[in-house]
Amino acid sequence: MMMNGWLEMTAKGQEQQMPLSNGNFELAEDSSEPDVMINDDSDFPVNYTTSLNPTGIADWRVIQNGVQLLTNNVYLPAPSDPLSLCCLHLNMPGYDNTSQGAIQTILNFIPALDVLYNVTFDMARDPDADFNEADISMQHSVYMNGQLVDQGIHVPIFNITDTPSYISWSTEMFTIVGLSVLTTLEFESLSINYGCLIDNVKIFQIS
Repeated sequence: MMMNGWLEMTAKGQEQQMPLSNGNFELAEDSSEPDVMINDDSDFPVNYTTSLNPTGIADWRVIQNGVQLLTNNVYLPAPSDPLSLCCLHLNMPGYDNTSQGAIQTILNFIPALDVLYNVTFDMARDPDADFNEADISMQHSVYMNGQLVDQGIHVPIFNITDTPSYISWSTEMFTIVGLSVLTTLEFESLSINYGCLIDNVKIFQIS
């Protein structure tokens, strides 16, 4: 169902939402003004950071340059969270991009052995991109004890009428199997110029 430019997709079998810190990216700080919380109209590129660090996006590590925080005075965040103020653009063109933007977080819990979990996130195509840019996509990766165990590519939907104030959001989902070890989620742009927007990352235990 379309709702304010958002394609609503319900994941069947979801039972219990699990903890994931700052999955909606509301906790972020302007790198040009350390210790100042972003809650207004600021847009800024996030520099590469070496650890989960509040100077940038709390509880997320920026592992490749070009990640941009977008706020709701200009860009429509995913309507799955009506109170949302922010979303992320994973590939800000012109910002010293030697690689596509990417973010990473360590789960707040250890996924139980052989238990299934659905990871969902809202995704959109940056409305500032030219319509002939056909390469806009992103990739998720899951690491357990540092080893890659799952990976997939996601391509956003869009309408030619999309603007920053009316964005065609959709909800994506992938499933992981717990191994009772430390687990890391990663989202990486595969785009050359403008890339994907991401918001509201969540995880649900389904078995």
